[in-house]
Amino acid sequence: MDLLKDFTEELAAFLAATGITPSGFGRRALGDPNFVTELSQGRAPNLRTIARARAFMAKETARLAAIAARRSPLGAQRPKGGDAVADRGREAATPSVRQAAKAEGVPSNKAGKT
Repeated sequence: MDLLKDFTEELAAFLAATGITPSGFGRRALGDPNFVTELSQGRAPNLRTIARARAFMAKETARLAAIAARRSPLGAQRPKGGDAVADRGREAATPSVRQAAKAEGVPSNKAGKT
């Protein structure tokens, strides 16, 4: 098992799947826009750097998956439980002051005023 070879293959697959540029990855993950280029030129990162890069890839993959789930067509399976980000734009379970006032028959210009 070659750790560096495995990491570079994992990184190449991640970049291809996400469309993130090599310099963008290096800048966002490690603060070094030259990281990927130098890696291809023989740079040998330490274990901490590899761990930071892998942590960024995992976080970014999860973020992109959440975005894809929110953009899924109607009727697609969504994860059970409340997802505040996915619920954005839908009517909340708790009504707003204006909605509660309307339900009680209070004119909207009086709602929320004391």
